[in-house]
Amino acid sequence: MGVSLITSRVILDKLGVDDYGLYNVVGGVVGFLSFINGTLSVGTSRFITFAIGRNDAEELKLTFSTAFVAHLGLSLILAFLLETVGLYFVYHKLVIPDGRFDAAVIVYHISILTMVLYATQVPYTADIMAHERMGIYAYVSIFEAIGKLAICYLLVISPVDRLVSYAVLLLILQIGLIMAYRIYCIRHFEESRFSLKFKKDIFLDITKFSGWNILASFTETLKVQGVIVLMNMTFSPVIVGAQAFANQLTHVLNQFVANFRAASNPQIIKKYAAGNFEGSKELTLSTTVYVYDLVLMIGLPLFLTMPKVLDIWLVDVPEYTVFFCRWAVVNIVTVSLPTAFYVPMMASGRIKSNSLMSLIVGGFFYLLLCLVWHLGGGIVWGPVSMFAMSIIYGFIVRPLILVKEVECYSYKAIYSCLVKCLVITVCSSVIPVFVYFLLVNRDTIAGNIIAIVISIISVSVCAYVFMPPNHRRKLTTYIKNKICQTNA
Repeated sequence: MGVSLITSRVILDKLGVDDYGLYNVVGGVVGFLSFINGTLSVGTSRFITFAIGRNDAEELKLTFSTAFVAHLGLSLILAFLLETVGLYFVYHKLVIPDGRFDAAVIVYHISILTMVLYATQVPYTADIMAHERMGIYAYVSIFEAIGKLAICYLLVISPVDRLVSYAVLLLILQIGLIMAYRIYCIRHFEESRFSLKFKKDIFLDITKFSGWNILASFTETLKVQGVIVLMNMTFSPVIVGAQAFANQLTHVLNQFVANFRAASNPQIIKKYAAGNFEGSKELTLSTTVYVYDLVLMIGLPLFLTMPKVLDIWLVDVPEYTVFFCRWAVVNIVTVSLPTAFYVPMMASGRIKSNSLMSLIVGGFFYLLLCLVWHLGGGIVWGPVSMFAMSIIYGFIVRPLILVKEVECYSYKAIYSCLVKCLVITVCSSVIPVFVYFLLVNRDTIAGNIIAIVISIISVSVCAYVFMPPNHRRKLTTYIKNKICQTNA
C-alpha cells in the first residue's frame, strides 16, 4: 500500500494530469467489459475453495482445469469485443486531448493484452488463496512493489512517449507476476498442472454462479469506470485526472481490505462447506468488525489531514482532488462493513437476489447521475450519489437478503455488529477531531503528525475496549508472549 501511494505520486508527476486521466479513461473502457472476467474469477475462487473444504481431490482437479479453459475462452471473446465495439467507442465517443489520440489507441491495445493475460492467471491465484498460502502471496506482492518502483525510475528516464512507456512497463510487470504464481502452483499443487480437461457440469455451475455475480460486479464497475467515463464526456480533463487519482486511492485501500480478507474468506467458505454454519457466521461477523477497525485506523487520520497529505504526496494537486479523495475514504470505510456480508452468500451459492437488487439500486442511481449532469448539475453529485447508493444497498438491502437466504443469520446479529462499528467510530473520532481543529499549527507537518498519531491511538484503544472478552484475552496473551520472546 505504501509503495502504491509513492508510485502514484511519481506517475502523476511524470505523466501529467491530462495523461494520467486519459490512461484511466482508456482503462475504463476495457474495464467495462473485462469486469465479466472478474465475476468469473469470484466463481472460480468459490468452487476451488469449496472442493478443498469437501476434501475431494478429483473434483478439485476438474474444477481447476475447467476454470482455466473457461477463463481462456472468455478472455478471447472479450478481446474480440474490445477490439471491435470497444475500439469504435474509443474512436468516436471518448474526449481525447489534441495530439494524444495515437498514444491513447496504443495504450488501449496494450490494456486489452494485459487483461487477457490476467484472465488466464485467475485460477492460479484462486488456488493459492484457497490453500491459504499467504507466504507466497506476500513474496509476490513484495516483488510487485519493487516492480512498481522500477517502473517509476524507468518512466523518468524513458526517451519515448511516457504514457505508452507506462502501459508497456505495466504489461511486463504483469507477465512477471503471472510467471511467479504459475511456477509456484505447478510445483506445489497437483491440480494446477496444465490440463485442458473440461467438465460440463462444473462449468455450468461456475457459469450460473458467475452469471448472477455479473450483475453485482457491473454495479461496482459503474461506480468506478462508469463514473469516470461519464465524467470524461461532461467535464474538463483536469477534473477527470482528479477523479482518476481518487480512484487510485480507492484501489489502494480496497487492496488493503482484500488482502486482510484473503486470510479469512477461505475459512468462512470451508466452514460452510463442512456444514459448520454457526462457525462460518461467527467468523464472518468478527472479521467484519476487525476489518472495519483497521480501515478506520487508516481512514480517520487520512480524512482529517488530506490537504497536507496530498500537498506532500503530489507535486501539483489538481483541483477537486482533496474533495474526491475525502469522499473516497468515507466510501471505503463505510462500504467495508456490508461488503463482508457477501462472503456467506457466496459460500452458500445464493447470490441471485443480491445481484438483482444490486443492479436495480446501482442502475437507478447511475441513471440519476447521468440525468443530473446532463441538466448541468455540479461535480459534487458524482461522489454523493454513489455514496447514497452504497448506503441504501449495503445497510438496508443486503442485510435483508442475507437473513432471508443464508442459514443462522439474524437481524439482531447483523445490526449489533453494525452498531458496534458505529459506536467505535463515534468514540474514536471525538478526541482526534477536537484536537485537530484546536491545533494552531494544523497546516504544518508537525500538526498533522500529531493528528495522525492521536487518531491511530484513539481507534486502537476503542477497538480494544469493544473487543469481545475472549478475543481481548487472546490478543493480550499474544502481545505478552511476543514481548517475552523479544526480551529473551
